Amino acid sequence: METPEALLMDSLMGTVRTQALRTAIELGIPGLLSRGPRSAGALAVDCGCDPVAMRRLLFSLAASGVLEETPEGWFGLTRVGACLRPGSKGGIREYVQFVCDDALPAAAHLTELVRTGRGGSAFEAAKGRPFFAHLAEDREAGARFDAAMNVSVSGLRDGILDRDWRVSRTVADVGGGTGRLLAELLVRHPHLTAWLCEQRHVLDAAGPVLTEAGVEDRCVLAPCDFFTEVPEGLDVYLLVRVLHDWDTERASRVLAAVRAAMRPDSRLLVADLLLPSSPDAEGAAWRAAYDLYINLLLPGYERTAQQWHDLLASSGFRIERTTEAGWRGSLLECVPDVSDVPEAPGEG
Repeated sequence: METPEALLMDSLMGTVRTQALRTAIELGIPGLLSRGPRSAGALAVDCGCDPVAMRRLLFSLAASGVLEETPEGWFGLTRVGACLRPGSKGGIREYVQFVCDDALPAAAHLTELVRTGRGGSAFEAAKGRPFFAHLAEDREAGARFDAAMNVSVSGLRDGILDRDWRVSRTVADVGGGTGRLLAELLVRHPHLTAWLCEQRHVLDAAGPVLTEAGVEDRCVLAPCDFFTEVPEGLDVYLLVRVLHDWDTERASRVLAAVRAAMRPDSRLLVADLLLPSSPDAEGAAWRAAYDLYINLLLPGYERTAQQWHDLLASSGFRIERTTEAGWRGSLLECVPDVSDVPEAPGEG
């Protein structure tokens, strides 16, 4: 059994392990190992690095389960490490880059966040402006974020794509980013027509994504402020990893805008993480840390099943069913609660 001091040391070294992943990506190591194990010396030559320091990095990555060391002392990719190869499905590689380059500086301001309770203040203290303003003004950061969001969506993708869409004809992906999930949905279900609801500067990057998938003629690019208005009268409204960005007041405004646009028979699908109610639950450690991570960047946070129920009920929705959607969370299928019709949101 590890001592308490050793367990704490393991937590303290988490930041170093994260940066080791970033360094491996920056040096191109996952790509170089795609064809099989190689020696530290050979990798050092290809990467232009010191061979002794290279072996230290590789050994650390092997100890973390990203690489494996062969009996000959060479290093190869594990299933975990394979996720970091260029072009690997899921976006973990891009997510590592985004966390290291854009998000981790905010962690230095966690104490002030806890003192004030003002979500997003840590990122603003680190970068000098709010999170989404930073992404809009820094194109490189925005591009890293768009690429990183594939991992948020990929962990929920199967639950959304595999849902029974046969009775639906129209769908709006509200806050759907550059439309990668929506493009896959349209490819998988050719009878659907879609609306991608986003800010204009995000939609500029969505056109090529939809064109590449061959579905641009079945998707309307709909500039909108989802706090006040979304397209009306569609069959299904999707909110995928959107509401966790916002506190109760602002999440309620998004839901009110969607509720006002829906027909009585429309459906709302909320795909998001369910925070465990107990710290002993499976996966509680990373989910709880991710809850803090989101609050460092944004006003929002992750929610327990009860908190999701309360938020949706107060916004005029009834959760009809909850299903597991993937390793990143659940799919909450909601219908309008006809006994509680909220007023349409106003400006502001």
